[in-house]
Amino acid sequence: QPRKLVMMANFGLIEELVRLPEIWYCLSCKRCNNACPMKVKPAALIVHLRLEAIRRSLVKENMLTEIQELQRQLHRVRAHVAAAMLSGRDPVPFSDWQELAELPIGYLQPDFRAKEIPSDARSVRKACSSYLGYPTNLSECFTCSECRNACPVCHEPSVFDPMWMIRMMNLGFAADLLISPMIWLCIDCETCTQACMQRVRVHLFIRRIQQIALQEGRVPATFVRSFKLIQNTVYAHFIKQVQNVIGISPIAPNST
Repeated sequence: QPRKLVMMANFGLIEELVRLPEIWYCLSCKRCNNACPMKVKPAALIVHLRLEAIRRSLVKENMLTEIQELQRQLHRVRAHVAAAMLSGRDPVPFSDWQELAELPIGYLQPDFRAKEIPSDARSVRKACSSYLGYPTNLSECFTCSECRNACPVCHEPSVFDPMWMIRMMNLGFAADLLISPMIWLCIDCETCTQACMQRVRVHLFIRRIQQIALQEGRVPATFVRSFKLIQNTVYAHFIKQVQNVIGISPIAPNST
């Protein structure tokens, strides 16, 4: 709840804030910054609180590194869940988070190859040039890696890489892209678009690709809702992993 953290900061409750486990749950996507009409930056507040907690020796000195590693594991787990669901398998269990997080990523296995529904790459690329009337500016991309560097999900390009998806589309590999689990791992934070110097609207392009995949029957109509629901379980396990690392018991919810 970024709003809760900002309100507590306005009330001067810094002693309480630096001890809240919630400050370590943030994925550093900066979506709260991008969405705020008053230009408040909750993400910057969270960064400050984390550093302050380390400075006060409330947590380990290498806490930021450990949290980053947990975030890497989180997105690998999400990737395995998406791949399992898209290939018709039951989502893998979460009994051993570490083992699941270290499984190899197999996006290019045969069952993920485009076979039955070949796409006209040019028509798909043209369709991706806009989303709901807003241009995506795909042709302006010159692969500078700014979107990749800014993306909070792109801890490993083999798991999720916005620049790779744009290259795949521009080079004519639309069929492979439409069946890739990668396109469903976007958390819709718009950080890639905010970072792009060429004004490529990467997040709109990803939304459009998802829309086309559904329209062409590349994924089941029920996939989006099912994947969203199971991600609630994934994030709950991620929070447990964070709690184990920080060694702080969660504070009971209140009306703050």
